[in-house]
Amino acid sequence: MVSAHNFKSVTYRAVGMRHVEKNKPCEDNVFCYSSEEGVLCAALSDGAGSYKYAAIGSDIAARTSATFLAEKFERLYGLDNGTIAEYVQHEVLRPIEELASKEKEDVIQYSATLLCVALHPDGRYIILHVGDGAIVGLNLQNKTEVISLYEHTGPANQTSFITDSCLEAFVKKGNGGYASFIMMSDGPEDFLVSEVGANPRVRLIQQLAFFLDEDSMHQQLESLLKLLTDHGMDDDASFAIVCDMREFSTVLLSVSPEFRKMMFSIENDFSKAKKKRLKQILNVISDSPTGVTLHELTQRIYSHSKTITKRKIDFLCSMNIIKQENGRFFIS
Repeated sequence: MVSAHNFKSVTYRAVGMRHVEKNKPCEDNVFCYSSEEGVLCAALSDGAGSYKYAAIGSDIAARTSATFLAEKFERLYGLDNGTIAEYVQHEVLRPIEELASKEKEDVIQYSATLLCVALHPDGRYIILHVGDGAIVGLNLQNKTEVISLYEHTGPANQTSFITDSCLEAFVKKGNGGYASFIMMSDGPEDFLVSEVGANPRVRLIQQLAFFLDEDSMHQQLESLLKLLTDHGMDDDASFAIVCDMREFSTVLLSVSPEFRKMMFSIENDFSKAKKKRLKQILNVISDSPTGVTLHELTQRIYSHSKTITKRKIDFLCSMNIIKQENGRFFIS
C-alpha cells in the first residue's frame, strides 16, 4: 500500500488457473508511486499472453508510467489528451526498446495493456487507458461510474497495447467529483463491468477500501476472485484502488445503515443533524495528514467546549472510525 498526503492505494494480483495449468507466472503487474509533491499514481498492466516477454513488458509499463505521471503531473495536465498519451507511450517504450535491442528481440514480444490513475492533492486527476480492462469511479453520490471500458471491435481476444505503433488510448482529465477509482484487468472485468454498468460488488470493494487495512482488503479481493473463478474466470486478475481519504466522511455517511452496522456495529441510522456534525469532524481530521489535537479540532468545528467535542470524538473512537496517537486524532 502506498499513501501520499490524503490518498490511499490498494493493489492486488493473482495468477489465473489457465496459467497455473501451463506453469506460467502471473503476467499482470500493478505499481503505485508517490511523488514528493504528493501526487499518487497507480498503474496496472496486463501482459499479452501470446508474447514471449509479456510479464516483463507489463512490469516495465506499470512502473515507468506510474513514476512518469506522478513526477510530471503538472506538465502533462496542461497538454491535450492525445499528447499526454504519446508522452506516456514514449516514456514506456524507451526502456522496452533498450531491453529488446539488448536481447535481440522485437518490441512486440513485450506487449502489454496499460491503465493509470494519477491524483493531485488539489483534486485534479489524469486517467489513461490503453487496451482491455476497466476503470470505474465511485462518485460523491456513492454511485459507480464506468469511466473507461475497452470496446472490442474485432475478435474477443484482440486488444490494443502500449507498444503498438498506432496508439489507441483513452485519456481523461478532471478536478474532483470522485471519492475513489478502481482499475482491473480483463479477467475480472469480463465478470464485473459492462457497458450497462458495474456489478454492485465493485462499489462494495471501493467502499471497503476506505475502512480496511491492506491485509483485510487482500482477503476481500481473494474472496471475490474465488467467486469469479467458480463462475468460470481462468485468466490472471489484478486490481488497483486509489481513494481520496478527504472523502472519507462522504463515503461513511452515504453507505447503507446495514453497511455501517456490519463495519462498525452501529445499530441505528444517523439523523441529518448527527450526519452533519460527524461529517464536520471527519472532514477536519481527514484533511489533516499529521492529525489534529482535541484543542485544534474544537476550534476548527466551532464547538463551545472541549468536553462537547470529546463526547463526539469518543463515539467515533468507539466505532474504530478514528484513532488517537500521541494526543492527536487520525482516521483509523
